[in-house]
Amino acid sequence: MSSRRWRVAVGIALLVVATSGLVSAEETRAGGYAEESVTEKIPTQFRTLSVSARDQLYFAITDFAVGYQLGRWALPGRRLPFTLGMYAGSRYEYFNTKLSLSGGVVGAQRDGSVFKSWAWADPLIGVRWEAPVLDRVSVDFRSDIGGFGASSDLIWGLSGGVRYWLPWTPLSIQPWLGLGYRAVSLNRDFGSSGRLELMFRGPTSVVGFVF
Repeated sequence: MSSRRWRVAVGIALLVVATSGLVSAEETRAGGYAEESVTEKIPTQFRTLSVSARDQLYFAITDFAVGYQLGRWALPGRRLPFTLGMYAGSRYEYFNTKLSLSGGVVGAQRDGSVFKSWAWADPLIGVRWEAPVLDRVSVDFRSDIGGFGASSDLIWGLSGGVRYWLPWTPLSIQPWLGLGYRAVSLNRDFGSSGRLELMFRGPTSVVGFVF
């Protein structure tokens, strides 16, 4: 018997379209900012030199994937089923860095800055499952891997969380709230320009609904 489900997660732009077998399309976004500063004073025979540097990094990561639900199984005493699925898609990474430099002696400082940005997309494949803990609480986990030398040598991601399904269904819509944790890693070789190895991790919060 075919079923039809739509899921929209506000804040991370999650859209799922389902028929029998649960074919789905999904998009997630994350971004952030990091800064590192260093200042050194170097005494010389005549004067003390002052050198400072500040590196600012802005990044945005966007995933788009199409998935298929391999199965759903009812559990004794649970309103929600256990579900298992797989997905494939692409992860788009954008980085913008600004390096600000300042150096010289008192009264004769010189400032300068350098800008650089990178953007690319990597293929990815992954698996996900969701299991009920209580009638209105479930846990969700997903893991993916990609890159495969297309752009990055290797990328991977892990995310898990808890969903609370609210007890009211306005217009047959089932809303839920989620809290979790996500880690994303990438490794890319730019040849003579250098190598980039980064990992981002932190808590997540999601609002979504199914109808």
